[in-house]
Amino acid sequence: MAAVTPIKPFSPEETRWILDHLQHPAVFLNMTQGWPVLHWTAQHLSGCLQDRLIRFRLGRKEATNAPLFETQCSYIEANVAQFLRWTQHQTDVGSFSEYPCSEYWAYADYKYITTLFHDQPSMFEDVKWSEFGFEGRTGKESTLWIGTQGANTPCHLDTYGCNLVLQVQGRKRWHLFPPEDTAKLYPTRIPYEESSVFSQVHVLRPDPRKFPQFQGARAHTVTLEPGQVLYVPRHWWHYVESIDPITVSVNSWIELEVDDAARVSEAVTRTVVCALKSVPSDDNADAWLNPTERNVVMLLLLVVVLLLLLPRVSGVHFAQLFGVDVRVEVGHEGEDDADAQQEAAEQQELFPLRKCHTKSGLFFGVFLKRYLLQSSPLGHNQNYHVSERDREQPAGLQHRLHAVRSLEDKTAYRKPMAE
Repeated sequence: MAAVTPIKPFSPEETRWILDHLQHPAVFLNMTQGWPVLHWTAQHLSGCLQDRLIRFRLGRKEATNAPLFETQCSYIEANVAQFLRWTQHQTDVGSFSEYPCSEYWAYADYKYITTLFHDQPSMFEDVKWSEFGFEGRTGKESTLWIGTQGANTPCHLDTYGCNLVLQVQGRKRWHLFPPEDTAKLYPTRIPYEESSVFSQVHVLRPDPRKFPQFQGARAHTVTLEPGQVLYVPRHWWHYVESIDPITVSVNSWIELEVDDAARVSEAVTRTVVCALKSVPSDDNADAWLNPTERNVVMLLLLVVVLLLLLPRVSGVHFAQLFGVDVRVEVGHEGEDDADAQQEAAEQQELFPLRKCHTKSGLFFGVFLKRYLLQSSPLGHNQNYHVSERDREQPAGLQHRLHAVRSLEDKTAYRKPMAE
């Protein structure tokens, strides 16, 4: 018998339309049937990668009310086969031997698929983001994540783009917070990593005395199952934890036109960090830079370029570049002063560059209000922005939106596991 082609809930055009209009996180169901990447279990990847070494981040399994930043973790090089044997408490685990599996979790995170499989380019085609409306997007524009239970990414927001995340093996729990809650999450740029703003709060075990405003933050929590895809909108905060013995996921960051101003802001921030940390330290003991960053002092020259050229070219100017605070205001030439000031006020960002001395969720709507069939359990109207493009909704789409699961759906929620 011929293989039956799975029927997807939405066409690529419909899926892209939904993504263009979503203002809140959402989970897509039954959209990845037939994707070869779903066979990328850790065991399968071990066979593909053979003895190739990859970098794992290790953290202690301990309850604390301070985030465990990447600068506070240990790092080793090992292959996936050694990783699997380590999770089974076996011997012959290479560099893992110094870290008991009962005391540590391990995470191979941010692994570019193009680097891992540079000699197996056919594997890029196993990831089919084109079915989400991004024509030609494959594993070449994606990253791979392999972890054990307890492995986590500290709460942060990405300054660029939006994010599509496919769960392949095991489950991960996502805790997301809207951009409007930024002040309540106590943002910091230390440790510094380009395009990431970290929270000083451990969102699962917050310290109410140090971070009293966090109690007012609104958490969206979802457990992502294999085969499901999570959409994370621009500037949404997220803390991610692996809750099964082994997890594998693949993600792709989608570039947006509005990222241009953020890239200028990131360039200035990186320059200031490099200026402040002018003396390199081999062990990074002062924890200023994330392990993925390099201290490039020559970037100081970028300040001159930005100050001299950008105001004339793009209307970008710097209202403040003093001490360790950076404020970037963005306007457009040709606008009257009132409009320019209003736009600058809406887009400006001020994050403290300071060294840290210390290292629930209810659901509410995640769709455009116009297409929600259920009411919000919080019982109040959400302030959704609906574009004029709503008039161009593909025919018959409204009745099939159940295939995208709202985080409002209480059946999707799993209470955090007891520690």
